[in-house]
Amino acid sequence: MHAPPAFTRIRAFAFYDGPETGLAKTAAGDIYRFEEVGESRHRRYRAYLLERVLEDALTRETDPDVAFDWITASEWERVRHAPSGERYVGISDLWLRGLVVNRMEPEAPSPSDFAEAHALLRSKFFSAGQPG
Repeated sequence: MHAPPAFTRIRAFAFYDGPETGLAKTAAGDIYRFEEVGESRHRRYRAYLLERVLEDALTRETDPDVAFDWITASEWERVRHAPSGERYVGISDLWLRGLVVNRMEPEAPSPSDFAEAHALLRSKFFSAGQPG
């Protein structure tokens, strides 16, 4: 059984084999700003810092069935400085599928690379692999 994707829409600003920075929207309508913090040694997974954006960050109306498009430099600059709520560290494939996340404390420093992000999520990977 596969879990549904975490995000229904992604607007990328930076891209290399998949989105590195940009915005992502959930089916519930929550919007997250995401930035890559590193890749796994074999470049199959990326670690991200995700922050819930507290305002409507999707300024350009497009076809709601479009799952992926681009964000302009001026939109990204505005969104980078938009107020944010919860912060998460996450690891996923290069297209933000199969995302595993952990909420970060407000005062916690952001991970600086994949290894630090993986260490923050290690218990999530361990528990996901255990029989229920």
